[in-house]
Amino acid sequence: MGGRCEQLIIHSLRILNIRLQLQKMGMTSLPKIKPPIVAFDWGGQRIGVCISPDGSMTFPREHIQAGDEETTLSRVSQFLRTEGIQTIVLGLPLSLDGTETEMAKKIRAIGTKITDFTSLPVFFEDERLTTKEAEKRRVSSFQKSIDSLAAQIVLQNFLAKQ
Repeated sequence: MGGRCEQLIIHSLRILNIRLQLQKMGMTSLPKIKPPIVAFDWGGQRIGVCISPDGSMTFPREHIQAGDEETTLSRVSQFLRTEGIQTIVLGLPLSLDGTETEMAKKIRAIGTKITDFTSLPVFFEDERLTTKEAEKRRVSSFQKSIDSLAAQIVLQNFLAKQ
């Protein structure tokens, strides 16, 4: 019983945190989800990429090579412009018990920078075990990178909740 109560409190605090972030950005409600949508599985060396042109079908793309922060944000921004992206989903690496990891905090900060840089809405989606699932789905080494397959799973999970 205590575990469920704790989960509800954590969920309520997350909603409150989202509302506070929206107020800071001058917004009173959640941004609309408009296609085309991209999901990123952000890693230190590679960023997995998956696009949904219509908000239903998903297509993994070639990963983006990560570099220093400025270079990486520039590459991501260029990709967003080229593809005409309207909505961004970032995979959020939570621990198995659902708590935020240090990397999750970094991803949230990256999301803020992307929004500041592009003015596009950024959503976060739990990415626990997506890499393991991507490894199971990968048929051959000629397919898109594991990172982009993980991004596809993140995007499919996100779209299923909409």
